[in-house]
Amino acid sequence: ADNTTWIQATLLANEASRAEDLLLCYDNSGNVIDGDSVYECEGYRLPTEAEWEYAYRADSSSTYYWGESDDPRTVETFAWYIWNGGGHTQPVGELEPNEWGLYDMAGNVEEWTHDAFRRYSEEPVSDPGGAVEANIWTEQRILRGGSIARRADPLRASHRHLSDAREANRANIPSGFRLARTVDP
Repeated sequence: ADNTTWIQATLLANEASRAEDLLLCYDNSGNVIDGDSVYECEGYRLPTEAEWEYAYRADSSSTYYWGESDDPRTVETFAWYIWNGGGHTQPVGELEPNEWGLYDMAGNVEEWTHDAFRRYSEEPVSDPGGAVEANIWTEQRILRGGSIARRADPLRASHRHLSDAREANRANIPSGFRLARTVDP
């Protein structure tokens, strides 16, 4: 999917849940139904920032999931970005995946996460989620992964892009999403 708002992504997550007769995660405004935690949802949802980064890294700790190189010859093996994307999104799965077999975790389209903006703690944490203070940032959501409209730097595992949940393709940055589900171990 491309040119998707955060709200549209939550509604599409609900459609995937309906297709499998799972309880919906979001209401029509993107709020979590039945609880404060997205982890309590039975159905499909957007990944948290922590989940997204965990999937991107695939057990690596490097700047990019392919290592430290931002040399265009290396980047073009793994990611569609400003130098090889041709100015439009590309079919998924044509470049090399990360170590877990996930394609296009970097580049092509920036991907919405569930989380609203919050500043990171100075203390290390495994999942920085939690309540968001009601303020001007409440409607600001985080996109991750870079896109065909960006250079190599936003393709980093740690890069965060802040955008209004109701806007798609802001500043000509393609926006898409992946779905996640909480399952019992």
